[in-house]
Amino acid sequence: MRSVKLAAVVIITAWLQIYFMGGMRPFGVVPNLLLIVMICAGQTCSASETLAMALGGGLLVDLASGSDFGLRMAFYSVVALAVLVARQRGLNFENAALLLAGVTAGGLLYNLLVIVGILSQQGIIGWGVVGVRVGSELLLNAGLALVLRPLLVGWLRPGGSGLRLAGE
Repeated sequence: MRSVKLAAVVIITAWLQIYFMGGMRPFGVVPNLLLIVMICAGQTCSASETLAMALGGGLLVDLASGSDFGLRMAFYSVVALAVLVARQRGLNFENAALLLAGVTAGGLLYNLLVIVGILSQQGIIGWGVVGVRVGSELLLNAGLALVLRPLLVGWLRPGGSGLRLAGE
């Protein structure tokens, strides 16, 4: 039952990222919802569950992107592994500052990979536009991470069913 719930979280997140956020493009960028889910999953799920979620979510986003197949699968797997190692070292991503640092570092790494891919194919890039878009994405991801964290942690915890109330 738990694996079905985790698979549903990944499928819904990938769908929201690809179709909903991709169509809305708030501030001209697509927020990285799967990055936020992987950070929360790395904190609350087992290592095998987190890696399975990263591979599955990355595969779904890769299949929808149509380019650079495997990039997102590898990226989310690296994020999952980094969060798992941080958790073993005693870092707690339920701390808002650490969550924001993780989302920011992950967003910067993802955009760096995309920029390297563009440069290797085209060789010309408008750095002003890149700076504005990356900054907008990082701010949007940070805001979404703070808003979604209580819901995600509640859903991903073993036996969790959603939002945790203050008295629980």
